[in-house]
Amino acid sequence: GEPVRVTLGANQINPLFEEALIGREPGETVTVVLPPEKAYGKFRRKLVVTIKRKKLKLDHEPAPGDLVRVEVMGKPCLVTVVDLDEKSITVDANHPLAGETITYTITVEAILQRAC
Repeated sequence: GEPVRVTLGANQINPLFEEALIGREPGETVTVVLPPEKAYGKFRRKLVVTIKRKKLKLDHEPAPGDLVRVEVMGKPCLVTVVDLDEKSITVDANHPLAGETITYTITVEAILQRAC
């Protein structure tokens, strides 16, 4: 994607990205591999739940794979529809990349000095 400006040490990016970028020069590329626990977490089976349709306030008929907003413990959550029937909908509240090892390739475009 487009370049992102970050300040190292400001907790703006994943700490493993910061660690990989320290000492790099413009034009250098580094690969960072994040295991699930350092990325979007492990897949948690207990976050896949079945909800009765009458408890949901849906504005359209969802299909498997759709994202829908539901309320969990008083807070709105975006979840993925896994399965549905006439009476209930099974949703997954895990992040879509939960349980995945993710590999990032980062290229340093420029190093900007911070104004004092």
